[in-house]
Amino acid sequence: MIKPTTKNEVSNCFRRIVILTNYRERCEVELYDRLVNKEKFSKDVYFKAIKKAKNYDIVNDERYAELYAFSKSHACRGTDGIIRHFSQMKIDYKSIPSVVEILTEAKEHELQVAIDYLKRHPSRSKNAYASHVRKLTNRGFSTSLAIRAANYLL
Repeated sequence: MIKPTTKNEVSNCFRRIVILTNYRERCEVELYDRLVNKEKFSKDVYFKAIKKAKNYDIVNDERYAELYAFSKSHACRGTDGIIRHFSQMKIDYKSIPSVVEILTEAKEHELQVAIDYLKRHPSRSKNAYASHVRKLTNRGFSTSLAIRAANYLL
């Protein structure tokens, strides 16, 4: 038997949303995973609390996407990895002009960023080429760009 949600459960869930978003910006999928799957709030309670949070503009996926794209592109992360993260979080980044602009700008300088990253973090491996490619693909750069950057350095 499914028990009806109480106002107290919704307020507790809302309180957790406020606490989690005060720490850092989060998207709805992250909050759902944390609150429903880990902290065991019911789906009904979560959806009522998230609706309230959206009304107060505490949770905003567009703002999250913009901040995520900006911070990761300035932290030597590849645009492919950023886009992959957006698809995992079910965020349509193409409908957010500021995110598209950030990613376009980052894409223009991506090869130079990858080369600079490899210069700052040289390989200590016997197979430097494979190490360089692996480092860059783990940071979200495309395989073809990682290969070009590795070839440039070797």
